[in-house]
Amino acid sequence: MGLMSAPSFAREWVSRSFHGSISKSDLLGSVVGNALTVWAHVDPRSDTTVTDLSWQIPVFALAGTIALRLLIAPYGMWKEQKDRADQAEAAIADAKPRRRTLSEAQRQSIVREASRHPPAGEFSIIYQGSSQEAVLYASEIQETLRLAGWNAACDTLMYDNRIGSRGLALISPENGPSDYIDALALGFDHAGIAFRRQRAAIDQGRLFVDFSEDVDRG
Repeated sequence: MGLMSAPSFAREWVSRSFHGSISKSDLLGSVVGNALTVWAHVDPRSDTTVTDLSWQIPVFALAGTIALRLLIAPYGMWKEQKDRADQAEAAIADAKPRRRTLSEAQRQSIVREASRHPPAGEFSIIYQGSSQEAVLYASEIQETLRLAGWNAACDTLMYDNRIGSRGLALISPENGPSDYIDALALGFDHAGIAFRRQRAAIDQGRLFVDFSEDVDRG
């Protein structure tokens, strides 16, 4: 938000100072000032000096009220601009896409199912190297599978047209045991994680992670 010019600030300051209905401070100043004036005229104990100067009391009360409003107005201007800036920042933050991440509940679902059938050898999690989000998400899955007793390792891949569309792809070997793939798939299902299953001519199952393009996050 840009800064106000001096003339604009002055106009806004004066406008804020005299804008709005009478406040409690205005009312109190007027009542007290007028009451003192009446008292000075009707009280026989009041001396001539007080009576002669009694007309100044409402004037001073009014001047005090104006001075108070002039002092308070800049704070109101600052507060309004700050509220607008905070709202704009909040709107920008909400508009930013949030990085995919595993919640604690999702981790527990994956560990619970994957721990029942760990693979005999190393399980590869291959991520698309051009996507920083894929790198971080693959690392989270690796840590989770290790908690389940899997020998999980991450590796990078720049492009493979066999993977198909973007997202998570759980690859099962065409020939060989795939009970650990079934267990991991069940863990993903319980965790509410979108993925697809494929078969390929490989010896060991693996997981592909690719978020280099926008996909339906499920």
